[in-house]
Amino acid sequence: MPIEPHCLHRLWAAAIAITVLCVQQAIVIMDTSKPTQEKEKASWTDQEMSELVEYLYNNWSQAGDNGNFKMSTFNAAVEHLAPFKKGGATKTGKICKTK
Repeated sequence: MPIEPHCLHRLWAAAIAITVLCVQQAIVIMDTSKPTQEKEKASWTDQEMSELVEYLYNNWSQAGDNGNFKMSTFNAAVEHLAPFKKGGATKTGKICKTK
């Protein structure tokens, strides 16, 4: 039994609407599953940047042969920076490495 054209049009419209709703729901779920510190941007004061550079300079011996620091060094830098924090997201080793 063939489907009438107006029914076929409604089926396509319904399929598209359901697809759009599923995509929107997936976006909402992905956005809310991120930790809040990733959503909030880390702000850096001049003093914090200076302290990070000074910390890395003083711990240059921890850099590998290629001149790159290991993540453990950046995680230790976070502890060093904690007293200088003024606001923004909590800094992590990953944020320090990116900076």
